[in-house]
Amino acid sequence: MKEVNTKTSKAWLFYVPPLAIGLYLLALCLFVMFSRLTYPYELEWMEGAMFQVVMRVVDGLPIYTTPSMDYVPPLYAPLYFYVAALATKVMGEGLPALRLVSLLASLGTVTCVGYAVWLLTRSRLSVLLSVCCWAALYALVGSYYDAARLDSLWAFWLTGASTCLITFSQQQKKIFLYLMVLLLLLAVFTKQTTLSMLPFFFLALWLFSDFRTAFLAGLTLSILIGAALCLLQWQTKGLFYFYTMEMARAHKFIQGVPMNFLHGDMLTGVPIYLGLCASFILMGKKTARQRCAWLSLFSGFFLMSLLSRWYSGGWINVLLAFHQLIVVISVAGFWLVVKSLSGVQSPWVRNTFLGLMSVLLTLNMARAWIHPNYFLPTEADRACGDSVVAVLKQAPGDRVCVSKHTYLAFLADKKSCAHEAWGIDVMNGSSHQFAEQLQQDVKQQLLSGHYSLLLLDNDRQFKDYDVHWNQLPYTATDVDCPTSAFFPKLLGPRPMHWLRYNGKSMDDQRSKERKLIGSQG
Repeated sequence: MKEVNTKTSKAWLFYVPPLAIGLYLLALCLFVMFSRLTYPYELEWMEGAMFQVVMRVVDGLPIYTTPSMDYVPPLYAPLYFYVAALATKVMGEGLPALRLVSLLASLGTVTCVGYAVWLLTRSRLSVLLSVCCWAALYALVGSYYDAARLDSLWAFWLTGASTCLITFSQQQKKIFLYLMVLLLLLAVFTKQTTLSMLPFFFLALWLFSDFRTAFLAGLTLSILIGAALCLLQWQTKGLFYFYTMEMARAHKFIQGVPMNFLHGDMLTGVPIYLGLCASFILMGKKTARQRCAWLSLFSGFFLMSLLSRWYSGGWINVLLAFHQLIVVISVAGFWLVVKSLSGVQSPWVRNTFLGLMSVLLTLNMARAWIHPNYFLPTEADRACGDSVVAVLKQAPGDRVCVSKHTYLAFLADKKSCAHEAWGIDVMNGSSHQFAEQLQQDVKQQLLSGHYSLLLLDNDRQFKDYDVHWNQLPYTATDVDCPTSAFFPKLLGPRPMHWLRYNGKSMDDQRSKERKLIGSQG
């Protein structure tokens, strides 16, 4: 017995390799997030779209309305926009307020992850390892933890709900059940794709507890979702369900994504994490019922992530919530394997297997190695943004159109057109009436000179509205910035071409290089 205790006491040595690299990645992750918090321009091209909706909430305008060239509603549920609007009123108008919401939500998420691991392991080293694994996955979700988008807040609600489920499964205190239902409700009305994993969540609750508890919790959540849906339908005259459900359902599936998700996101991205998840679910003193509960919870997040990646527009940021669950289960699995193998009598077998597992986890964490400079905006990026905003400010009138970067118009104290992402969703959506209405409005506004100045990324930007480059009565010139500067660090294009209204026909004065870039899109 004494010999086994000595072996067990040395188990901490196998935590050293993953913790060594993990602490470094944690420092880099936090450094990058705090360093770019106050960057005044977009880190990702959809940040401006989010901000445009947030400002409507701040100004007391409805989120869901009929689409026009000036504004098109989003396909997302509304909760994030109200939370971000509150942060905007406290911190001031701008993208930093939205990023602060994401940063705080991410810090709340890693707190939930650490607490969940503590509940499962009662190991401080495992809690520290879970925090390091959370940071190590920063790059594998495109460094979206702090982006001015809804993903981090959504992941916080879901991770909190999972933590409450784990706590309830161990302590059977109803307060955690109530909190779980509340957090799931908040998750649904932050990102409606949450609905796809709810049956798996309540199946896990049933297996952890009993049918009556799961049924009543599920019924309560269903009533709350139904009541909130009815209220939003009434307030928006039926447009809420149209945009968040009918329009979203009109998104097409992308070829190749199931295999890309399975091979790229999972087997190539987090293979050792997944192996440790399997170890936790299959090993230990769990009953078959408890194993099925964990498998159900994992399957729900897996299915939700697969469907989100499969739809058009589903980028790696949709993996954020699933990654948090993977961290919790895999670190608990690592602890369980270390604990189980520490009792093996043969030193060679014990140390070989534990050493190999430690090295493999360390290598999987190292796959997310980041270079801070790659994720941080440069002085050239900021200088280009400043020069673009200065030109927008000098434009005659109070309206300009920067359809892929609407936030730039806000910085120049101008009214902007609708964000292109939402507009294309309407054009590809389920309402032919809205699509035709928007198409006619775009044509009329562009061809009549409603906007004195356009700032475009490419020649085909209005092609989906049946407005082609040569039809635009504008004079086209180059944006005076290096072609390598001002790209969003996370994802997206950058503006390349100024178009000033001349009332006649297209007068293309761009350089040959920019013409080639513009034609390539």
